[in-house]
Amino acid sequence: MLCSEAADGEIPHSLEMLYLSAECTSATDALIVLVHLLMMETGYVPQGTEAKAVSMPEKWRGSGVYKLQYTHPLCEEGSAGLTCVPLGDLVAINATLKINKEIKSVKRIQLLPASFVCFQEPEKVAGVYKDLQKLSRLFKDQLVYSLLAAARQALNLPDVFGLVVLPLELKLRIFRLLDVRSLISLSAVCRDLYAASNDQLLWRFMYLRDFRDPIARPRDTDWKELYKKKLKQKKEALRWRHMMFLPPTPHPIPFHPNPFYPNPFPPNPFPSNPIYPPMIIGGEYDERPALPYVGDPINSLIPGPGEAPGQFPPFRPHFDPIGSLPGANPTLPGRAGPSDRFPPRPSRGRPMDIRRAFI
Repeated sequence: MLCSEAADGEIPHSLEMLYLSAECTSATDALIVLVHLLMMETGYVPQGTEAKAVSMPEKWRGSGVYKLQYTHPLCEEGSAGLTCVPLGDLVAINATLKINKEIKSVKRIQLLPASFVCFQEPEKVAGVYKDLQKLSRLFKDQLVYSLLAAARQALNLPDVFGLVVLPLELKLRIFRLLDVRSLISLSAVCRDLYAASNDQLLWRFMYLRDFRDPIARPRDTDWKELYKKKLKQKKEALRWRHMMFLPPTPHPIPFHPNPFYPNPFPPNPFPSNPIYPPMIIGGEYDERPALPYVGDPINSLIPGPGEAPGQFPPFRPHFDPIGSLPGANPTLPGRAGPSDRFPPRPSRGRPMDIRRAFI
């Protein structure tokens, strides 16, 4: 969470860590801690190898004066410094630039600690700060961005543009408009975008947007890892749901593989039958098959062994459609009856051969 997004009664986790590590004893100390966090939100890095994001820099608090030193990735050849001096109820903050051992004053701003800090109960961190959105907008617009522009102008650097040079708060607002696939692709562009895309508040927002989890999570939750876990569970559930709604495995048809189940049966341990033409399986079935009767609504759907009564005789390989017409003599193939529509077929006196259907 950024200070520009914090509502009343809420503070960023980074501000809470800084406040606890600083051991503030006054409202001015608490205000300087907040100013330090605002500088880091805009990309400034505390100067010194011992500086950490969860603690204040060394020697930041002196006798009646506060000094903070920073560098910025867009102005690597120069450094910036803040000198904060309490003046009664106000705190004067002077921003300076140090380029080639030359110090130049850039901007000055005065803040009223009582407007942003309530130090009545210092042990309750969430109740110490107020109006964080107002202070974030005021401090960044009047001092931080002017300091960065003056540093680049003093170093004779060209104007920068693009997504990388945007402030962190603007980057996060843009990242929230992306889907997770686009965000992962964007994080692989450079280190700066990778660091910005790992913001825990960003992943918390995306997790609640994509999954709508009603469970209250602790504050130290790793939202990115939780998003990965939830996404894997969702994909697995969709895969099982897809498998449940697939059509059942039909009986295999020769020379016609099923697109859903290319190999529906495991390898047969027994030797397979020789290859026959389509609709021929070999054996006695091809000589005297028990095919369903045409017009029978039951046997046409459930074929079985034996013959069942029906309206029409069964179709068989040795069935003679001409000799079996009404009035014909089945023992004399090709001999038509008196009521036949077509002339008789010559048979030359040969008996019927049931195997002619396969020739």
